Amino acid sequence: FVRRVLRFAIPAGLVAGTEVFIAYWIARAESGSLEQAQTTAMVSLFACSLYIVQLVARPIVWWKVGLIATMAGLFVLCVALPVGREIFDLHFGSWYQWTTGLVIAAASCVVLEVLWRYLSAHSAAPVARPE
Repeated sequence: FVRRVLRFAIPAGLVAGTEVFIAYWIARAESGSLEQAQTTAMVSLFACSLYIVQLVARPIVWWKVGLIATMAGLFVLCVALPVGREIFDLHFGSWYQWTTGLVIAAASCVVLEVLWRYLSAHSAAPVARPE
């Protein structure tokens, strides 16, 4: 069980971590504001993490759709409400800054999908029988 979980968790974590650093680095270079760069990185990480949850939840059934939609909805609610932005210390900069974070997250989702399909195709290796 642990081997099967780690087989996807470690590469997915590396992809998510890398994309967050890239989003932060680009946002920091564009705005120079630490708070805005952190917010961009957080939005990017959330989008990538939600995709990872969707991958792990396969096959998708109605209650999993509800769970994922609830997670996304609560995130949007936190971003939309001033109290949520204050609690999580979110500072949105220009629209292209956080959009860049979402584009980077989308690219990492493509990488995660390819990784998921590769690992799924190669996980059912036949077990050698002792003679």
